[in-house]
Amino acid sequence: MDRIRTFLLLLLALQVAARIRFIHLGIQYDATFDPGSTVGSVWECSVQAFYAKRIGFRINVVEKGMTCALLKSFNRFRSVSGKNVRDYILNTNFDAECDQNKNPADYLTGPCGSFGNGCALLEKIKDYCVFVGGNCISDQGLVDALNCPSGQERVGARKDKVICCPEGEQFAEEKNGKTFCCPNETILKELVDEQPVCCAPSDNYVLGSATCCPQGKSWKVGAMGIAGCCEYGRQPAFSSDGYSEGCCPPGEVFAEQDDDIEYCCPEGKEYKGFHKEKAICCESGQEAIMDYEGDMICGN
Repeated sequence: MDRIRTFLLLLLALQVAARIRFIHLGIQYDATFDPGSTVGSVWECSVQAFYAKRIGFRINVVEKGMTCALLKSFNRFRSVSGKNVRDYILNTNFDAECDQNKNPADYLTGPCGSFGNGCALLEKIKDYCVFVGGNCISDQGLVDALNCPSGQERVGARKDKVICCPEGEQFAEEKNGKTFCCPNETILKELVDEQPVCCAPSDNYVLGSATCCPQGKSWKVGAMGIAGCCEYGRQPAFSSDGYSEGCCPPGEVFAEQDDDIEYCCPEGKEYKGFHKEKAICCESGQEAIMDYEGDMICGN
């Protein structure tokens, strides 16, 4: 039975080795672990961690072999205290050379893969080690080091700095020590007066406009310097009284908007309303009347 068990474990270990690798840390977890179980090798423990979707474990060498305890939660790292305890972490960066003096974050730059909820913990450990720097040993624990103000969430870390964004937003840029964020699914176009301009990928944007134009419209400047987002063949225009504005063909004055349709009239003509999604524009003194075909025309 022992030979069969060893053979099966070897097969499992080979499967795990082809897809995943745990690396021995030169420091120790200050963390909580599941109750330990007796194992015959480090590989047997790594197999347990792989199938339990845990990103770290502890090997404790005892008189009759070794025990394996899977990482449950993490607080910080501390210096090694004895030769019988060895801690391991998931290595997502296969290009990193094994060096126990490295910061653990160097091993965590690749995709987490199929470790489920363990990936969130791995990301926290990576951000924590980037924040702490050096070999990631600090008196400050993860919870205290990576806190964000109320209503914000951690989106990354730098040395001695945690990057926080409002909930539902992502990191966009850091400038002069200040963090700028954009709502998810938008892109930072530029900073205007120290405020981020964030547009949807399909939006059209002109530098300096500070306005995202929806697909099908672009930023245009019309008469008297009025500017806005207009469709092709139209430009921003004021109404005749100067109190409202919209998009009109060149040389026309804005009249009103109904739903998504903007109605305009040539300069010198009076707006009398709209009919069948067309503006009724008449000469001075004329009124809109209905002809025998049911269309609106101008007449006296």
